[in-house]
Amino acid sequence: MTTRTRNLDDSQAAIGAFIFCIRCVLLIVLFMPLIVSTSAFFPFVVGKAVFYRIFIEIAFLMWIPLVILSPKFKDFKSPIVIAISMYMLIAVIASFTGVSSNVSIWSTYERMQGLFDLLHWFAYFIMARSLFTNSSQWKIFLSVNLLVSAIVCFIGLSQYLGFHSLISNFAEDNPSERIQSSLGNAAYVGAYCVANIFIAAALISKSVSDFFSNTSINPKNQSPKRNKSKSNTTFKFKNTKLEFIFISFWTVCLTANMVTLLLSGTRGAWLGFGMAFLFTMVLYALVGKIKYLKKICIAFIVFFVLFLITFISFRDTDFGRDIGDSNVIAGRFIEFSFNDSSVMSRWHTWRAGIKASMDKPILGWGTDNFVIAWGRYFDASDTVKEKFDQAHNKLIEELTTKGIIGLIAYSAIWIVLAYSIVKNYNRSKSTGNQSYLLLISAALVGYFIQNLFLFDTSVTYSQFIVLIALISSMDQNFWNNSKENYSEYIGSTNIKLSFKTTHLQLSRKLAVYTASIILIPIIIYSIYSFSIKTYTAAQHTVYLTADNYPSWEQKVSVYNSAISDAPGLANYPRILMIEGIAEDWYEFTPEIKLEAYDIVEKAAIDGLNQEPEGWRLTYMLARFYQIASTDNPSLMDKSDYYVNRIEELAPGTIEAKIAREVNNRAHEFHKSQTVE
Repeated sequence: MTTRTRNLDDSQAAIGAFIFCIRCVLLIVLFMPLIVSTSAFFPFVVGKAVFYRIFIEIAFLMWIPLVILSPKFKDFKSPIVIAISMYMLIAVIASFTGVSSNVSIWSTYERMQGLFDLLHWFAYFIMARSLFTNSSQWKIFLSVNLLVSAIVCFIGLSQYLGFHSLISNFAEDNPSERIQSSLGNAAYVGAYCVANIFIAAALISKSVSDFFSNTSINPKNQSPKRNKSKSNTTFKFKNTKLEFIFISFWTVCLTANMVTLLLSGTRGAWLGFGMAFLFTMVLYALVGKIKYLKKICIAFIVFFVLFLITFISFRDTDFGRDIGDSNVIAGRFIEFSFNDSSVMSRWHTWRAGIKASMDKPILGWGTDNFVIAWGRYFDASDTVKEKFDQAHNKLIEELTTKGIIGLIAYSAIWIVLAYSIVKNYNRSKSTGNQSYLLLISAALVGYFIQNLFLFDTSVTYSQFIVLIALISSMDQNFWNNSKENYSEYIGSTNIKLSFKTTHLQLSRKLAVYTASIILIPIIIYSIYSFSIKTYTAAQHTVYLTADNYPSWEQKVSVYNSAISDAPGLANYPRILMIEGIAEDWYEFTPEIKLEAYDIVEKAAIDGLNQEPEGWRLTYMLARFYQIASTDNPSLMDKSDYYVNRIEELAPGTIEAKIAREVNNRAHEFHKSQTVE
C-alpha cells in the first residue's frame, strides 16, 4: 500500500467518523420534547430551547470544517433551500424594521422563539439535509424521531392513568383530563402526534410495499421461484427479520400516537389529522397504482363522509349530550359550536391581526411582535379575557409580523414543497416510494391545517423542519441505498478563489484550521452567554414569582441577576418585579420604598427602551404609580401618563379598562383627602 493510498484511507476514515459524530448530535436534538426544566421559569419551554440550541451550535461547529473540506456539502441550490433562505432574509429585515427589535430577536421566556431561534432551526435544516441524503439514512433519522414521540406518548398515558411516580422527572402533575405529557399543553401534544402518525405510516407503507415487491411470489400468487441460491435466501431472511422488527416498532409508535392524539382532545389537531387522512385517501384514489388499495381508499372516503353526517346528526340529541357529559374529551367535540369561547377568542384575535397588518402592510410589526399588534386593535375585552401573544393562525401571524412580503415568502415555501413532492412522486416508479411520499405529504398537510388554529412551538416546529429537510434531500439518488463512499467527500488539496482578474489558491487544511480557530471561541461564547446564562436567568426569574421570599435584599439580588444574565429577555423579570413591589408596597419600610421606587424608575427607562410599545409593562407601571401615589399624590401625574399611554397602545384590552377605572378612583380618593 502506497503512502498516498494510506493517507487517502485515513482521510476517508476521519471524515466518516466526523460525519457520524455530527449525525449523532443532530439526532440528540430530536430528544428535545422530553426536556422539562422544573427549576426554570416556564419549565416546558425554556429548558427545551436551551437544550436544542446548545446541540445545534455544537453540530454547526463540527459541520463548517466539513463544508470546507468537501464540495459535496455545498449544494445550496435546492428550490426549498432558496425559498427558506428568502424567508429567513425577510424575517431578519422585518425584525429590524418592526416595533421592537429586541423582542424580534430574543422573544420572551414564554415562547423562546424570535429570530435567534429561527436561525438555529435554519442551521439544523441545512445540516440535516446535507448529512442525511438517502432513504436508508432517513429511516434511522425518522425512527429516532418516532422513538422520542413514543416516549412522549408513554409519559402522557402514564399521566392519564395516574402513574405520576413513574414520570416525576419528566413532567408535572396534570390537573385536567387531557394529556399534556412533557410538552405542558394538550394542544402541542396533539399537533406533535399528528406529524408522527403519518411519519410512522410512511415508513410502514414503504417497508411493506418493498417486501412484497421483492418477494419471490409473483402478483398472481403462483408458486415461489426455486432458482434462488441458499446464500441469497439466508440474506433475504436476515433482511426480512430486521424489517419485521422495524415494522413492529413503527406500528407501536403509530398506535401510541393515535391513542395519545385521541386523549389530548385537541380539536385543531384532530381537524388536521382528518384533513390529512382525507387528503391521502383522495389522492391515492386518483393517482394510486394498486387497484384494490384504490377501492379501499374510496371506501374510507365514503365511511368518512357517513361518519361526519352521523356525528352532526347525533351531536344535538340526548344520546350525544350524554356522551359529552360522561367524557371530557368526547364533550370537547360534541359540544363544539361557533359560539364556543375558544372559537370566539380566536375570531377576535384573527380580526385584530388582520386590522394590524393594514397598518404595517409591507414588513409587518416585526418577528414575534404579534402581542403589540393585537393590543392595538383588539376590541372584545367584554367577551374575551385572555391575552394573545400569538395569532393562533400561522398565515395571519406571518401577515401581521412580517407583512405581505413575509406571507408571500412563507407561502412560497409551501408551493416549492408541493412542487418538489410532485416532482419526486412522478420520478419514482416504485409503489412503496410513492406511498412514502404521499404519507409524508399528509404529515405536512396535517401540520399546516392544525397551524391554522394554533401556533408554532419548538416541538411542533421541529417536526416541520424535519419534514422539509427530508423533502429537500430527495434527489435522483435518494432511493439508492448503496454503501456510503467517503472518498466522495474528499475535495482537492486547495480551494480556488477567483476575484475578477485575481485567482488564489488556499489550502483546505489551513482553511479548516482558520475556521476552527475563529468558530470555537464564538460558539463557546454563544453557548455560555445565550444558553447557559439564559437558563440561570430563567431560574432567577422563578423566585420573582414566589409569594414568600427570605428578604428584600435577596429579592433585589435575584432580580439584578435575572436582568444581567439575559438582557434580551429582561422585560419579563421587570414586569414581575414591578408587580411584586406594587403588591407589597404598603408593607415596605420607608427605606425599602425609596429603593423600590428607584428600581421601578430604572425598569421603566430600560424596559421601554427595549420595547417602546410594550403595553404590558406600561400597564404595570400605571398600577405601581397609582398605588405609590397614596404616599406621594404627585405621582398621579406619572400614573396619568401611563394610563393615557396604555389607552393609546392597547385601548380595547381589559388592562386598559382596569387602569382607567383605578386611576379615576385614585383621583377621587386624593380629591377627598384634599377636601378633608
